[in-house]
Amino acid sequence: MSTPIDAESVVNELRLAGFKVYWVGGCVRDTLLGLKPKDYDIVTSATPNEISQLFPNHYPVGQAYGVMLVSTPSGTVEVATFRSEQGYTDRRRPDSVVWTDAKGDVNRRDFTINGLLYDPTTKQVLDYVDGQRDLKLGLVRCIGDPVARFQEDPLRMLRAVRLKNALGFQYDQATYRALMDNVQDISHVSLERIGHELNRCLEAGSRLQAIKDLDRLGLLALLIPEIEKTKGTPQPAEFHQEGDVFDHLLRSLGTLPNDAPGFLAWAALLHDIAKPQTLHYPPSGSSGRITTYGHAKQSAAVAKRILTRLRLPKTEIDVVAWLIEHHMSLGHLDKLRPNKREQFVLDPRFPWLLELHHADAAGALPIDLSMYNENLKLYKQMKTEHELTVTTTVPPLINGHDLIEELGLPEGPQIPKILEQVRDAQLQDKIKTKVEALEFVRSTLLSS
Repeated sequence: MSTPIDAESVVNELRLAGFKVYWVGGCVRDTLLGLKPKDYDIVTSATPNEISQLFPNHYPVGQAYGVMLVSTPSGTVEVATFRSEQGYTDRRRPDSVVWTDAKGDVNRRDFTINGLLYDPTTKQVLDYVDGQRDLKLGLVRCIGDPVARFQEDPLRMLRAVRLKNALGFQYDQATYRALMDNVQDISHVSLERIGHELNRCLEAGSRLQAIKDLDRLGLLALLIPEIEKTKGTPQPAEFHQEGDVFDHLLRSLGTLPNDAPGFLAWAALLHDIAKPQTLHYPPSGSSGRITTYGHAKQSAAVAKRILTRLRLPKTEIDVVAWLIEHHMSLGHLDKLRPNKREQFVLDPRFPWLLELHHADAAGALPIDLSMYNENLKLYKQMKTEHELTVTTTVPPLINGHDLIEELGLPEGPQIPKILEQVRDAQLQDKIKTKVEALEFVRSTLLSS
């Protein structure tokens, strides 16, 4: 990531060397909308060789396509040569690239609002595609033939959904028709690229509307068919009057704050994904209700398969799976032994588990946040107590070495079990010294 000052500096160096040069793409769009760009892309008449000579500190990330990363004090700036492209056999990369002028470069791009050129020195916008008009109208419109743009790279369909919702825009009519007619082409896109784009959708505050759009277009069923199975899956009316499982998942997702991290959004979207396969109806004529016993654990396994398929980072997948697996556990904290409860509540993932529980509860009708409030209070209390314990440096009274050396116990699985029981007794103030701890083991644990 770089600053506008460094991006403008790169522009000035290229201009002083006699080249035509502009900012392009999202940084121009966001600047004109009064938003803060996340990064800066530059296009120029300079060839890759000329760029590399002018900027010794560079990385040729796509030299065959005229793309270089130029180092600046604040990060890197992408600098690309004006180019036109022909043929997309692999439905992603052009078969051939030809150096061209600014207009030719813009006409190969995806959407008009991403096809604007900007001179940061003169503050002038160069607009060959009516992108400024579409910014004012709030439209996502393909440059040229929308069918051709989506067939060149079908991932652009997901980008259209993300942009439309992130900006609060609408689809141009022809672009929307092309979206509806070409959704099957998403199968040509690698799962890694799809996962990255879906992740960007879920990281944004517009995540709920983006998922609704993907569903309406038929893309969601193609990308995550497991979600499609939740449609029509009933829920117990006394706990879920909002509708079927799919309705509940969307409502839960929509309760998250705008700045919620992507992994929490994935957890909210998938936390009941296995309810269709765990659904059991009561016997005919009985007064029982439908059940989905074990759905949390199975939902974690399904979510893990989905996110692994989409090539998300393993650390993120593991966190999502843990959150989903434990999202029904908060009602059983009082049944845990003190040591286990301490470990669980002070786990660094526990605050996110609270937020998932909040989304789950707020996504149901009637809304009942009493358990969330109780466990939030418990978490704050235990965190404060733990911080005080750390501050006063009170460690566990004994360790495995003490059990082996002083009590002559053999190494084995019984050691950690005994230590847990000793820790429980310590947390309950039954023992306070090492001597008492060893005696507790001798008299209470080993004699039984």
